[in-house]
Amino acid sequence: MSFDIDSSDLSLDFDPTEVEVETSYEPIPDGVYAVNLTKVEMKPTRAGNGKRLVVSCKVTEGDHRGRSLFTGLNVANPNPVAQEIGRKQLRQLLQAVDLDGCRDMGQLVGKECLASIVIKPAQNGYPAGNDIKSFKASGSAKPSAQGKKPSFM
Repeated sequence: MSFDIDSSDLSLDFDPTEVEVETSYEPIPDGVYAVNLTKVEMKPTRAGNGKRLVVSCKVTEGDHRGRSLFTGLNVANPNPVAQEIGRKQLRQLLQAVDLDGCRDMGQLVGKECLASIVIKPAQNGYPAGNDIKSFKASGSAKPSAQGKKPSFM
């Protein structure tokens, strides 16, 4: 589909009153959710002395379908414990999407798996949000019912 755009005409044939506005950004309940990996980016750590692989995904099933989730994996960090944890998380993600051994993180985009989600409490002026605790292959377990504890953590 192609649209010809005239930059001098910024009006749309659109009635905003006919569209429901998403106003709730409350965290989704703890559970296991089917997700599609939508974006990966390598970013510097907050201190600027390491690298985090930021993975974005969307819930693909259930009541929270379409909700976005994010996680940052410390893949290069001067703290060896933080780096080890991040690399283990990355290996788990790669195994979950059948890319174990892959070095091109761009191949993660479009892959599907299960993510174990928990609510992280509000802190340091930030509201409560979600955290991805682990990843599993889509065929290894069924997504949990809303609010149930994940079967793998």
